[in-house]
Amino acid sequence: MRLFIAFDLPDAQKARVEALVEALKARVDARWTRAEGRHVTLVFLGETPTDAVPALTRAIDAVAARHRPHTLHVAGAGTFGASSHPRVLWLGLGGDLDTARALQADLRATLAVKDEHDGWAPHLTLARSKHPKGDAALVEAARALERERFASFSVDEVVLFESRGGRYGVVHTAKLSG
Repeated sequence: MRLFIAFDLPDAQKARVEALVEALKARVDARWTRAEGRHVTLVFLGETPTDAVPALTRAIDAVAARHRPHTLHVAGAGTFGASSHPRVLWLGLGGDLDTARALQADLRATLAVKDEHDGWAPHLTLARSKHPKGDAALVEAARALERERFASFSVDEVVLFESRGGRYGVVHTAKLSG
């Protein structure tokens, strides 16, 4: 099973993001993420044996019990990759990021998952360039998105997802209760 831990946006936030994405699709030729696949990844676990899932869900529950719900909001936008030809367009997050980072670090440490990057950058991936060398049009899309304002939302659970060919299924949900 290909697994990761994430949290979802509330439906109202997802609808707002989807409306912005639909407006950008007419101007930017990219591979856009599907609305149901827009989540904030906390920890990517990768290929995991099915028989490891019960212990994994117990560990996730234990971490969730140590952390309190917190408030975030979609804030800012940007790109990953070379600034002249980026490969990924994303929306960022603001709000109680210290609490979100503590949760992410605790999950990573408890599950013994190495940090593949230089720290966790909470974001929603919106699109990937169709061009192997990236696409400057993603920079313009990020500039347009930076001006948008979003309402705050509560993060009160984390979800263990399975990824199957770009489709995501919920394996387990753990409530934050610390």
